[in-house]
Amino acid sequence: MRQNYRRQLSLDRTASSVGVSRWHLSRILMAYTGRGFRQTLSAIRAEQAAGLLLTSAHSMKQIAWMVGYKHVSTFDREFRTYYAASPTSFKHAALCGKAEGLSADAIEDATSHGLRSPGHSGQEE
Repeated sequence: MRQNYRRQLSLDRTASSVGVSRWHLSRILMAYTGRGFRQTLSAIRAEQAAGLLLTSAHSMKQIAWMVGYKHVSTFDREFRTYYAASPTSFKHAALCGKAEGLSADAIEDATSHGLRSPGHSGQEE
């Protein structure tokens, strides 16, 4: 999932591509991440987006597209779920040193997991 998060992934297609049932993939994800398929994908995308917010000058629309969202509104909603802040607020708070409402862990996650641009991950899909 980390290699293909930019694509329009579904549980059925992902399970099929790795040769397991939808049910089995769900169990594996829950066991390893504590999250279901959609929540795991959203978390990966949020982490990557946070890194891009802090290290690039791309617009919100560009970042949403780069991490796999077709619509900025969906990106904004999913990002808020993961970081409890809008992408704009997150960027402003992190870059201005005003991490009020943002945990140090959230900012650390963003800087440690999301530094690579999706187009320059160094891994093939």
